Amino acid sequence: MDYRVIDEADRLLIVLPIATVEISKDDWTVKMSPSALVRVSRHQLLVMSAIKQLALSGITELNADGIYGVPLNRSISLGCGEGRADIAYRKDGKTEFIEVETPDKLGDHATIEQLKRLALGSDTLYLGVPTAKVADARSLLRLARLETRVRVLEIRES
Repeated sequence: MDYRVIDEADRLLIVLPIATVEISKDDWTVKMSPSALVRVSRHQLLVMSAIKQLALSGITELNADGIYGVPLNRSISLGCGEGRADIAYRKDGKTEFIEVETPDKLGDHATIEQLKRLALGSDTLYLGVPTAKVADARSLLRLARLETRVRVLEIRES
């Protein structure tokens, strides 16, 4: 992969074709910004934010659909039930799944049907939504009678 490293006094920049990774030398925090040349959807930004949250919580083995430029374990299957989740990760020896939804897709009939298909194959399935939509997601799961099979994961956008 083509990349360039810029070593500055207070930070280290790794410039990739699809993103720039900034590492602070003070506290070693990592920020990732998509390249202006790459169109990134709201869905992809939410998936990236969820990946960051998982990493900060100590999850190191994960895979995500449609995400490149970050280290992922592609051997972890995204297959779940009768569908494919956005994120799969290993925790305590089990594979857990996250289906990420943007606010505009949250109430769609297709979203509910997809969650039902995914819930068939997982003991631990999360519906990942932005902070502002957590209450709506819980209501949706109750209405669809999925509240016992799907949990809501709050995605803090970064």
